[in-house]
Amino acid sequence: MQVLGLGHQPPDLLDVRLIGSGGAESEAVYAWLGDEPLPTSATLPVILGRYDQWELFVDLTGTPDVFTITGPLAVARRQALVIAEQLSAAGSAVTIVNDAIAASDLASADRIRRFPVLDEEFEALSKPGIVISGGLRGAALAAARKLVERSDRRVVPVLIGQVLRASWSIRVTQGGSEAS
Repeated sequence: MQVLGLGHQPPDLLDVRLIGSGGAESEAVYAWLGDEPLPTSATLPVILGRYDQWELFVDLTGTPDVFTITGPLAVARRQALVIAEQLSAAGSAVTIVNDAIAASDLASADRIRRFPVLDEEFEALSKPGIVISGGLRGAALAAARKLVERSDRRVVPVLIGQVLRASWSIRVTQGGSEAS
């Protein structure tokens, strides 16, 4: 589905893919909302974008493994920042690996040098939230794919930039143009 992104003029065009769900079958993990508030049962609720008068709500805990935001790095960072700001404002943890998002863009985020791989690094991620990173390989990518389950659906990795699209993903096109 295509929606218009938030937080930028002209709005970015988002190609949103939500295939499958890791959440409980009875829980709504995404929906089009009109005037209704975000579902109170959502752990990591975000509005991804808009289409006419509708807003696309997603509870990121429903992602099967990782959530990806692909496209030109600057544009992917911009959409990751929109998500991070919403979650931070709602009291969720936002952890950023290296310079996936500039420190000046989200001062409230925790910063780490590398994606958590070791058990003690996972334990530091005790509060519901997201971990934003650029592309990963090897042990770090394997750890990212297991993080949702290891954290009992409380921590979701968000990989941005030129990465393979996951089952839950956004492909961003800058300002509605066909930038690649």
